Amino acid sequence: MDSDDVAAPLLSEKVPQSYSRGVTHGGISYQVHIQQPIIEVRTENLPNHYLICSVLSCVFCFWPLGLIAIYASLDTIRSNQKGDIRGARFSSDVAMKLNIASVLFGIIFIALVAYACHQYLADNI
Repeated sequence: MDSDDVAAPLLSEKVPQSYSRGVTHGGISYQVHIQQPIIEVRTENLPNHYLICSVLSCVFCFWPLGLIAIYASLDTIRSNQKGDIRGARFSSDVAMKLNIASVLFGIIFIALVAYACHQYLADNI
């Protein structure tokens, strides 16, 4: 995961813990009942936004898919800031898949251009 990953605390309360203790003071016994609330803090990593990957795939690979990937990455950041983890995960998955598709289309496009250039040079030399 990137250094951009931030842990978001999720708070949930448990049933308060209680216990009793006997105390003797001046020959008189007292029963002290102590009850304390317990708060459990769970951390969850926020979804990766893939913004750098989206920009690179836009510049170096297939730019139409790269632009859509940038939008999905920015939507992931917005959802993370709002606390909408489900929406952020969805946008993060979309950005990742668009980046993969952009790289694959870019490789195919470069291979086709290289093949066409080779054919052109072979026919004209």
